Amino acid sequence: MVALAGAGQADHEVISAEIQTISRALQEAGSSERGFVDLFKDNRQRLFYRFCLAIGVNFGAQMTGANAISYYGTTIFRSSLGLPAQKASLLNAGVLTWKIVAAISAYVTVDRFGRKPLFIIASMGMSVSMASLAVSVWVVQNHYTYAASVAATFFLFFYMTFFPLGFLGANFLYSTEIAPQDLRMHLSAIGTATHWLFNFVIAEITPIAFVTIKYRYYIVYAVIAASVAILIFFFFPETRGLSLEEMNNLFQDPKHWWQVTNYSNALRKCGVLELETSEKMEAVRHIEEADN
Repeated sequence: MVALAGAGQADHEVISAEIQTISRALQEAGSSERGFVDLFKDNRQRLFYRFCLAIGVNFGAQMTGANAISYYGTTIFRSSLGLPAQKASLLNAGVLTWKIVAAISAYVTVDRFGRKPLFIIASMGMSVSMASLAVSVWVVQNHYTYAASVAATFFLFFYMTFFPLGFLGANFLYSTEIAPQDLRMHLSAIGTATHWLFNFVIAEITPIAFVTIKYRYYIVYAVIAASVAILIFFFFPETRGLSLEEMNNLFQDPKHWWQVTNYSNALRKCGVLELETSEKMEAVRHIEEADN
């Protein structure tokens, strides 16, 4: 423990507080092995709430339309925008290449600004992109103009600027971070399963939607993406900078599950996360007393 704290930075009070936090987490975890069933039990750790967060963030990663573009980009360029086959293939390759390049933004920002801001910015950016794409495709299909085709192409690239920022990797990270240590693999598995389940849904419904509702299909994703941003703002706590023990406290300390997000905001507003362990625990007590 002293070695982890660093030479000259460790004292008995800090070490004792850290040991107390770890001991509390171990006592609450219990000695019996837990599994998927425990995620649905009513307890102080609010495991079902965490279960819903893992599903929600991966639902947002898929049902905002990313793989509709990734899988059927060539179809969009050819059928929706009326471009020649060769040009459609080249532009689709460009969109997917740009998706990889844009992923660097998440690598640079995820630990600097946190997971929640990236989720919200990405969701709102994707919503605006899909809404604008719907308008552009409508113009192309009803009053074909070259400018509308260029605009639609721009918004496809614009969409792929925002998607990697929040939902190309941070969604898997978030599902793992919010889990207790003994259920980390379980929540990670649930998040991953949700991700690929809705990936299958997108792959199956997209060809039908292109034929039946046409440009309105993009409006569906615009609405879902905006809704995801709202849900994340109100119900998803920020996890950046929290240790495993502090993560448990974040979900357990508030009286009700819907207070977890506000509790997380209060901790960060007071600068608790930047304090030493002993100071952090004292600040948390003040926040709890004020909340009561």
